[in-house]
This record gives sequence, C-alpha cells and structure tokens, in this order.
Amino acid sequence: MTIFTTVEIAQHTYTLIPIFVMSTIMYEVSAIISNTIFVQGKTGVITMIGLVSDGVNVVLNLVLIPIYGVVGAAVTLLITNTIQLMITAHYELDRGMEVDEMHVPQI
Repeated sequence: MTIFTTVEIAQHTYTLIPIFVMSTIMYEVSAIISNTIFVQGKTGVITMIGLVSDGVNVVLNLVLIPIYGVVGAAVTLLITNTIQLMITAHYELDRGMEVDEMHVPQI
C-alpha cells in the first residue's frame, strides 16, 4: 500500500475505508435529492447548501487535521456530507415531498 500513498495513510487504511464508504453513500443520496431540486429550477438552493457544507468542511479541517491527521480529514468529509444530506433532505421534506417522490432508495 505504501507504493501508492504515504505511510500514515497506509497505517489507517482499515479506519479510512469504512469512513470513505459511508461518506460516499451520504454524498450520492444527497446528489440524487439535489437533482430533484435542480429539475425544479432552484439552483440557488443547491448553491447555498453547497456553500454551507463547504464552510463546515473548511472549519472542521482546520480543527481536526492538526489533531488527528488523515483520519481527521476523513471524519470531516463524513460529517460534511452528512450535513449536506440532512439539509438537502430537510429542504425537500419541508416542501411536502414524500420520500418516494424524492426517488431515494428505501433501505
């Protein structure tokens, strides 16, 4: 593993991969819901949600990376993508849409 990355990342692989998988799931579900907002022509809402989550990402990276290194960056990504999903889903559900209408796969 150290051929493709640093020793620090290689040492934390078992911790990082589950975090990245969960983060990717959060991001993809958020992207699906964002598409329904885009189709409605509300691109400003998508932009504002992105700006909020990006702001949280920057702040958390500044706090967590010096303390936890690469694991802090991964956790920050998971938190940011979860916040983005929560805000996006809240916006759609607040408009009165049902989960089935958002085309979110039921687990």
